Amino acid sequence: MEKKNEIIIALVGPTGSGKTELAISLAKKFRGEIISADSRTVYQGLDIGTAKPAAENSEQKTVNRNVTEPLVVEGINHYLIDVADPKKDVYTVKDFQRDAKENIKLILKKGRVPFIVGGTYFYIKALLEGYRLMPQDRDETAKIRKRLEEEDLNQLLTRLKKIDLKTWRKIDWKNKRKVIRALEVYQISGKKFSNLQKKSPLPYHVLKIGLRKGREEQYLRIDERTKSWFDRGIIFEVEHLLKKGVPYARFKEFGLEYKLIAEYLKEDLKISEPELKQQINYSLHDLVRRQETWLRKDKEIEWVESEKDAQRLVVEALKNIRH
Repeated sequence: MEKKNEIIIALVGPTGSGKTELAISLAKKFRGEIISADSRTVYQGLDIGTAKPAAENSEQKTVNRNVTEPLVVEGINHYLIDVADPKKDVYTVKDFQRDAKENIKLILKKGRVPFIVGGTYFYIKALLEGYRLMPQDRDETAKIRKRLEEEDLNQLLTRLKKIDLKTWRKIDWKNKRKVIRALEVYQISGKKFSNLQKKSPLPYHVLKIGLRKGREEQYLRIDERTKSWFDRGIIFEVEHLLKKGVPYARFKEFGLEYKLIAEYLKEDLKISEPELKQQINYSLHDLVRRQETWLRKDKEIEWVESEKDAQRLVVEALKNIRH
């Protein structure tokens, strides 16, 4: 049952749409605190390519910080940033569910509004809808995942179709990581991924706000952001992580830009730096199109193109739950 006087605001949108900036502005206006729903900003050292907000005090970026200890960015508490070590930790959606629930309770107890913000929509969906996910043996999962990653995507899809037709029909056929996830669940548990996703929604009122731009504007923002990454030294960031011992194979899990740059540094991708930038841009353009397709399937999302429209939605939602 919903707690009518308590609200969670989820801010979603395709990569590069400006969710972080909008979330900070809304949190300032509506006494909010932000929980990052991103499968990469949880990791220390993945800063430039994740557009991770910079902490006000660099001393906050400590190793093994408690998941309820926030980073303060522009006066706003941000949770679940830099809480995992990319060299040894595998942070899962189940971990996010557990940690986000704890932080939601903490924020509400202070009389503030939790804003769930990030680019990993499955994290947000799993949290809000309460997917009951299977506990995992991380060492065993890592071994299975490594074997699956060596297979061609078409082979993986063919196997998934045979064992779990329902998931095969719904899954993003271009997202190898999601296909591998569905197959590893089956190999570990012997159960179909589609059968594991029973739901127990969070007991709060939820407002989902989607931020979108025109397609051309979106592409331009991505291209400008990619240029900024290279100007700020993203190649050196990846090089530093590799030298620190983050396994090369892990960069496949850290997003398109990190995967391609790691391949470039290892000379598995034999192209020039300008060609690398262009390939990243094209890959992110394609990602945006796929993200928009998946987000449109969620009919609960209220789409906006400006901060003014987002503020109006928040005001209306707060008014409704208080009366």
